[in-house]
Amino acid sequence: MYIRRKINVPRFMAGLVICTICTANTLAESPSAETDLLPDVPAELPDMTLSMVQVQSATLEADRFLPWRNASPQRQNGYGLAVESGLFLVPETLIRNQSSIQLRRAGSVRTVPAEVVHADARVGLALLRPIDPDWFTDAEPIEMTPEIPQDGEFTIVQWGANDHLQVGAGNLLSIGYDSIGNGIPPQLTYELASTLRVSQSGVPILHDGKIAGMAMQFISGRRAAMILAPDNMVRFLKASAHDSYTGIPEPDFAAKPLADPVRRSFLGVPSEYDERGIYITGVFPNPDQTHGLKTGDVLLYWHGEALDARGNYEHERYGRIPFEHLVAQQTPGEHIPATVIRDRERQEIKVEMRTVADMHRGIPKNETGKPDDYVVTGGLIFRELTMDYLKAFGDRWERRAEIDLTWHAYTHQEDVEAPLRRTVILVGVLADPINVGYRELRNRIVTQVNGHPIENLWDLAHQLDEEGLTSVTFKGMEAVPIQFVPEDVEAANQRIQQRFQIPALRRLTEPQH
Repeated sequence: MYIRRKINVPRFMAGLVICTICTANTLAESPSAETDLLPDVPAELPDMTLSMVQVQSATLEADRFLPWRNASPQRQNGYGLAVESGLFLVPETLIRNQSSIQLRRAGSVRTVPAEVVHADARVGLALLRPIDPDWFTDAEPIEMTPEIPQDGEFTIVQWGANDHLQVGAGNLLSIGYDSIGNGIPPQLTYELASTLRVSQSGVPILHDGKIAGMAMQFISGRRAAMILAPDNMVRFLKASAHDSYTGIPEPDFAAKPLADPVRRSFLGVPSEYDERGIYITGVFPNPDQTHGLKTGDVLLYWHGEALDARGNYEHERYGRIPFEHLVAQQTPGEHIPATVIRDRERQEIKVEMRTVADMHRGIPKNETGKPDDYVVTGGLIFRELTMDYLKAFGDRWERRAEIDLTWHAYTHQEDVEAPLRRTVILVGVLADPINVGYRELRNRIVTQVNGHPIENLWDLAHQLDEEGLTSVTFKGMEAVPIQFVPEDVEAANQRIQQRFQIPALRRLTEPQH
């Protein structure tokens, strides 16, 4: 769901300028190994040189088409904020699939390695701890605002060349519930019209001397920055305060709008709830189904808040936004009261708050970009369909990827009744004499192997272990399955593994129930 609400603010003044604070021409000698290049900071601002660090990471993305390989390493730079002694809050995308993380403070040429304490791709945030406990012991956390301020001017702070401190101004344009990109699901964000071009993610946003968000994107065409709301940052830090990260709860069910009056009448929704309530299309596996939602329910109220027919509720400060934000305010394990129409009757129920494992989705999103499981046999490359596989086709992937896969992904993305049912696809074919005539096959949905229906990659691997490879049937090609001789496949696998330098012909992680 998406909603963005415009905020009435004074017309943005083009005369606002970037203020760059330069370092002194002469450097005082210091016994420290770190050269003192720290700039002066405006008196009305906190000393950001004591509150933020630069994050440098090297990341390894998995190759989605040849899943035993990694793509070329990528280097990323961004910022982190000191939140308490020895911990720094950073964008999760900076450290996703990282092979190394280095931290550097302003005015220093020294970098120190860091480790990930907690990371949550759903929120888009991570906590880092430097390996050296004696590094940056004078870091000073800055207080955070609990909500998005809606009046006054914002301040944007980042480092420029030679660690000059760049300070820009921003005015609030809109508050919305949107994705900040990189596979991060929609959440509370806001846009600032900015005098400063935000160069990297993690740039701190201040309001009245307090942290009011973290910049994640810069939209050059609008001279605007997309900001992660402070509400999300506070909530993530609260969840991180435990020995084990508790996570942020999210709806453990699939729903769709319920605007059709005929359908509402059929489901028994009383006229007093006109244009209120959403239809539950499926429920993720839950050990407490007795007191949770059921497929076919019409959800009217969540924790006392009325939901409209599109799943929005009225927030006291932000206006109408999706109720997923309301869910995220709770703690996993809590039981939240809800009101539903079930079997044409109003019922009061309790719903347990949980985080939802990606593997419970019919088409996993794989937002964190973890390496994919795969099976290679007879030169055929099999894997399960995920949303990040489709996005590997690049910009405008909806048009560039095979239409059958794109359509299948969208229509089965929220299949929740059979949690271990997956869509197995043939990615492509590695050339070998055994597969002559089949080499043009790619991006096909597999329905059967050796005449047996296939529900996931483990199922496929089991059939191969039992009988070898004799036939593969694809969706839309049921009348003409491709045929193999198992003994020939075994010999071909050795040739193919050596020729294409495949470390292992399969990678299978244990399925979770």
